[in-house]
Amino acid sequence: ARAPLLNADVVRALTHEQAPCEVPGPTGRVRTRYHPWDIFLTCANRLLAKGTEAGRTLSESDGEDVLPRDDPGLARDQLMEAWEATKLDGRPSLTWSVWAAWWPILLCSAITHLIETSLSFISPFILRLVVEVVDDQERSMYIGILYCVGCFASPFVQRVFETACTMSRRQLGLRCWGATSCMVFDKTFRLSQSAAVIYGPGKISNISQVDSERFQWAFYWLHFLWSMPLMLIIGLSLLYVNIGLAAFSPLLVMALMYFTNKLVIKRFMDLDRQVCEGRDRRVKLLTEVMHALRLIKL
Repeated sequence: ARAPLLNADVVRALTHEQAPCEVPGPTGRVRTRYHPWDIFLTCANRLLAKGTEAGRTLSESDGEDVLPRDDPGLARDQLMEAWEATKLDGRPSLTWSVWAAWWPILLCSAITHLIETSLSFISPFILRLVVEVVDDQERSMYIGILYCVGCFASPFVQRVFETACTMSRRQLGLRCWGATSCMVFDKTFRLSQSAAVIYGPGKISNISQVDSERFQWAFYWLHFLWSMPLMLIIGLSLLYVNIGLAAFSPLLVMALMYFTNKLVIKRFMDLDRQVCEGRDRRVKLLTEVMHALRLIKL
């Protein structure tokens, strides 16, 4: 996705109380907000249609424009304003800054994820009712048809809310990615020479590119911190009602595999840390070589 330049029409549309749904932009029509049908990923259809044209090679101009409100520059200003507010309170926190800047998106993703998680337990109940209707010859056929329709409609509605939740989480993640990258980039110009030497270009590059990119995925997995225990409790409760104490056998397997999983994850984290340190040394060495070559040429 490309971030369009914000012209005067876009800025006026963003600040006006009744902003139009679409305003003219440098690439044609630039939207100022999401449409309800975006949860069906309709933007991918336009891109796929362009790719199927005979002799057509997709280019950067074929990509969908980033909405003006998701522009990294605007996201940086919003996050910086929230960060300065937390500093004035004497408790600087990036977590609370993100919450203060974009809490509606985070709350929307939490609600849609809760609905999606709740709908995942409806299909087994409907399927059980369908089986009961099939076994009971005296039940009305229309009730069975109604249950079958609900059995097919429940996963569809669940996927709709799942897509809406994914879009909200990705939108928040992209805003945080762009905002933190811009903030790190801006701060590099305020570093003194001694501080720049201590950090080095490699570490700064990792922070602005690798760490900021990873930070966006924190919001994608954030809601699983409360939804996974909730799903575990509900699932075990339903299993216990149907099969008794045998429902707790998965917990025993999880307990036995805990230490093995812990060792594997710790090893992966150590290897990843070594890769980042090696990348820092490589960039630092390359920078020194380039400076030496420039000095020799002069």
